[in-house]
Amino acid sequence: MVQIAPSAYRRHAARCRNQILLSRRAQRDVELMPVVEQVWNNNLQVYGADKVWKQMTVRVSRWRAAPSSG
Repeated sequence: MVQIAPSAYRRHAARCRNQILLSRRAQRDVELMPVVEQVWNNNLQVYGADKVWKQMTVRVSRWRAAPSSG
Protein backbone atom coordinates (compact mmCIF):
# COMPACT_ATOMS: atom_id res chain seq x y z
CA MET A 1 0.00 0.00 0.00
CA VAL A 2 1.30 3.42 -0.96
CA GLN A 3 1.33 5.96 1.82
CA ILE A 4 0.39 9.52 0.97
CA ALA A 5 1.06 12.50 3.21
CA PRO A 6 -2.16 14.11 4.48
CA SER A 7 -1.04 17.54 3.29
CA ALA A 8 -0.44 16.21 -0.24
CA TYR A 9 -3.89 14.62 -0.30
CA ARG A 10 -5.56 17.80 0.95
CA ARG A 11 -3.72 19.86 -1.69
CA HIS A 12 -4.79 17.45 -4.43
CA ALA A 13 -8.40 17.41 -3.19
CA ALA A 14 -8.48 21.23 -3.12
CA ARG A 15 -7.22 21.38 -6.70
CA CYS A 16 -9.88 18.92 -7.81
CA ARG A 17 -12.57 21.06 -6.22
CA ASN A 18 -11.26 24.44 -7.43
CA GLN A 19 -9.49 24.64 -10.80
CA ILE A 20 -8.20 28.13 -10.01
CA LEU A 21 -5.67 26.43 -7.71
CA LEU A 22 -4.22 24.48 -10.65
CA SER A 23 -1.04 25.67 -12.35
CA ARG A 24 -1.46 27.74 -15.52
CA ARG A 25 -0.22 24.76 -17.52
CA ALA A 26 -2.85 22.46 -15.98
CA GLN A 27 -5.56 25.08 -16.54
CA ARG A 28 -4.56 25.32 -20.22
CA ASP A 29 -4.64 21.52 -20.49
CA VAL A 30 -8.21 21.54 -19.14
CA GLU A 31 -9.15 24.12 -21.81
CA LEU A 32 -7.46 22.14 -24.61
CA MET A 33 -8.88 18.70 -23.77
CA PRO A 34 -12.26 19.29 -25.53
CA VAL A 35 -10.39 20.38 -28.70
CA VAL A 36 -8.15 17.31 -28.62
CA GLU A 37 -11.10 14.99 -27.97
CA GLN A 38 -13.13 16.59 -30.77
CA VAL A 39 -10.36 16.05 -33.33
CA TRP A 40 -9.82 12.51 -32.07
CA ASN A 41 -13.55 11.66 -32.17
CA ASN A 42 -13.99 13.25 -35.61
CA ASN A 43 -11.38 10.84 -36.91
CA LEU A 44 -13.07 7.74 -35.48
CA GLN A 45 -10.69 7.59 -32.49
CA VAL A 46 -7.94 6.02 -34.58
CA TYR A 47 -5.57 8.99 -34.82
CA GLY A 48 -2.51 8.98 -32.60
CA ALA A 49 -0.93 12.02 -31.01
CA ASP A 50 0.98 13.07 -34.14
CA LYS A 51 -2.06 13.09 -36.42
CA VAL A 52 -4.27 14.76 -33.80
CA TRP A 53 -1.59 17.41 -33.36
CA LYS A 54 -1.45 18.06 -37.11
CA GLN A 55 -5.26 18.36 -37.33
CA MET A 56 -5.62 20.78 -34.43
CA THR A 57 -6.37 24.42 -35.19
CA VAL A 58 -4.77 25.47 -31.89
CA ARG A 59 -0.98 25.12 -31.78
CA VAL A 60 0.30 23.05 -28.87
CA SER A 61 3.21 20.70 -28.30
CA ARG A 62 2.80 17.19 -29.70
CA TRP A 63 2.65 15.37 -26.39
CA ARG A 64 -0.14 17.66 -25.17
CA ALA A 65 -2.20 16.66 -28.21
CA ALA A 66 -2.27 12.99 -27.20
CA PRO A 67 -5.85 11.77 -26.71
CA SER A 68 -6.73 10.60 -23.23
CA SER A 69 -6.58 6.85 -22.76
CA GLY A 70 -9.79 6.63 -20.80
